[in-house]
Amino acid sequence: MAAPAYTFDRLAYVDRLKGGGIDEGQARAHADALDAAFRDTVATKADVEGLGRDLRREMAEQGADLRREMGELGADLRREMAEQGADLRREMGELGADLRREMKALETRLDAKIDTSAAFLKVDILRWLFVSQIALGGFIFAAMKFVR
Repeated sequence: MAAPAYTFDRLAYVDRLKGGGIDEGQARAHADALDAAFRDTVATKADVEGLGRDLRREMAEQGADLRREMGELGADLRREMAEQGADLRREMGELGADLRREMKALETRLDAKIDTSAAFLKVDILRWLFVSQIALGGFIFAAMKFVR
């Protein structure tokens, strides 16, 4: 601590104790003890101001450290978010490719079913055409026999 900035008048204190009935030896011992206690325990204005400066400096340092750490955390978060975004875009691309493959397979199966159905339909049409031709031929044959 800095030199004391207070004044303790030991002589006036000894005189007061003597005036209160305490002998001079005891009064001097009390004055010496009180002076030592003041010197060791009483903070001066300069001591308090020094502590205030130290606290302000420490707070400024901690504030700077916190701002630096927050900046680093922000950068880490932005980097992680960018990585997550890239992963999501990659996964979405893979899912899109899978869906396109599945849709192509379904389209191929549907085309095959349509082709099969069209072939069966052609056979049915030819069958009906053949049957109707035979029936028409029989009808014409019967009509010719009837007309003759």
